[in-house]
Amino acid sequence: MAPERDRQGLDKSLCPCYHELVSHTIYESTIGQFFIAADDKGLCRSGFLDSSKDRFLNQLGSSKQKGNSILQKNYLDLATLQLDEYFQGKRQTFDIPLNFCINGSFYQNVLDTLRYVPYGTTLSYKSLARLAGKPKAIRAAGTACSLNPLPIFIGCHRVLKSDGQTGNYLGGQDKKKYLLDLESSYLSV
Repeated sequence: MAPERDRQGLDKSLCPCYHELVSHTIYESTIGQFFIAADDKGLCRSGFLDSSKDRFLNQLGSSKQKGNSILQKNYLDLATLQLDEYFQGKRQTFDIPLNFCINGSFYQNVLDTLRYVPYGTTLSYKSLARLAGKPKAIRAAGTACSLNPLPIFIGCHRVLKSDGQTGNYLGGQDKKKYLLDLESSYLSV
């Protein structure tokens, strides 16, 4: 029997947010509501709410499974605190455990590479592909960014087109520009 897959082709049996009980919260950021989900191993999903919480829960795959462990609550509380600090310019890195999956080892390499792109800096999709081990896989690097299950925590907003334009972003180009401007403004202080 073939495994059940989500809209991105992920095998739901392998992904923590599909078979674990998760807890979630909505963070009120300066640029909109931001959904955060955690299981017992760390944050497993986040993103800007562009429509409704129910839609996001359906994407998460856990709308009928509500976790409530103390560990999950601690991860969500820590994420909220660190996001507050980030938006106030007091935090440049996140040190919360992340528990996510993405199809394909190259996509995983791209997201792992993004975790080490410093606050306030940018790189091109071409540079990201090279750093992730496949210099010619520029479009695939962009696809990996578009599939990022933990935006902000994994800084895909720091990746630009080779001509310096912002390019696309999960939360919209306006949010990407805001995050880039936020980081550069606090670096110059």
